[in-house]
Amino acid sequence: KTTWKDAWGQGLLYGLFVYPMAWLVNLFVTWFGSTGWAQIGAIIVVTIILKLGILAITFKSQKSTQKMQDIQPEILKIQAKYGPNPTPENRQRMSMELMGVYQKYGVKPLAPFASMLITFPVFIAMYRAVMYLAVLRTGNIGGVTLGNNLSSYFLEKGNIAFPATMIAAIIFILMAASQIMSMKLPQLLNKSRMTREAKQQQKQTNMMSNIMMIMILVMGFMMPVTMSIYWIASALVGVIQ
Repeated sequence: KTTWKDAWGQGLLYGLFVYPMAWLVNLFVTWFGSTGWAQIGAIIVVTIILKLGILAITFKSQKSTQKMQDIQPEILKIQAKYGPNPTPENRQRMSMELMGVYQKYGVKPLAPFASMLITFPVFIAMYRAVMYLAVLRTGNIGGVTLGNNLSSYFLEKGNIAFPATMIAAIIFILMAASQIMSMKLPQLLNKSRMTREAKQQQKQTNMMSNIMMIMILVMGFMMPVTMSIYWIASALVGVIQ
């Protein structure tokens, strides 16, 4: 049963994010010629616009997040000083020392969460716009209908045919490669300047990233082709960023 709060929240999400994105996608599809390739181009262009807009808004937060990685040796040194189970008094002293380090380098510890508050609604809105926009579900490239699930070209007899299956396989490979690249590249760039303690801590983060990457690949395989195109474009823009 939907409450007025749920309805208000959904209305706000659609009014501020989903409808404007759907309008933008529809606009570029019309400009590009309303073909399957035009629809792919529209998804890519709108994704780039969104990524650039988010970058402009969250640039300071992302810069602060990068600084957090730079000062990890000092943070770990302070944490090691007080041990894994500090007393309430030592915990307060540790917090004060950590705050001193943050102020020294101009780092805002909550910056990553502020960035997520902006990017998450945009991701959900783009997901809904791409998944349910009627104009994107009718496009066709080489026998691959963009509104069909990617898995249908490998698991359903009616859709298994050349060249559609080959094109679907290429789309999945591109999606997998772009996702792996976007998640692994930041780790490789930061590896050379990380301390031994930071590398140990990074292993846990890498495990979570790998689980998330596998989930995205599975979801991409089971969802419409349009979502795979969106994830490819989003990952490539992230790599360039």
